[in-house]
Amino acid sequence: MHEMSRETLIRDMEALLGVGRDDMDTLVITPSQTSNGLLVMMRDGTLQLVYPQTGWLDVVRVGRFWLCALKHRLSPQFESWGKVKVHRVSLGSDATRAATWIDDFFAAVFRISGPFALNFLRQGWGPPSPSGAA
Repeated sequence: MHEMSRETLIRDMEALLGVGRDDMDTLVITPSQTSNGLLVMMRDGTLQLVYPQTGWLDVVRVGRFWLCALKHRLSPQFESWGKVKVHRVSLGSDATRAATWIDDFFAAVFRISGPFALNFLRQGWGPPSPSGAA
């Protein structure tokens, strides 16, 4: 991902860790000019990366998500949010390491690599400062 996007992602994940409300606050991350996205949430003091499955035809991307998680020795989990199936991994509480893993997940799941810009949508909380907005 682009370096400025990485800095904003790290700053926003640190702010999300500071809020500390489990499953209440969400950071939606999408590469610019796409609808492909991942969610970052908090649970038990750690950052969680969530991939919402868009339907039964999305099994290829779900498989890539799980393979990437297993490659990094993370434990993927399946959950159901009503009718939506989601897949979740715990990234820990180190925002810098989590940003590197998120970059790897974008490369694996969506086949996006190189310097790409990210769009951020914060739900339930605000950026740490006006400079944190993307």
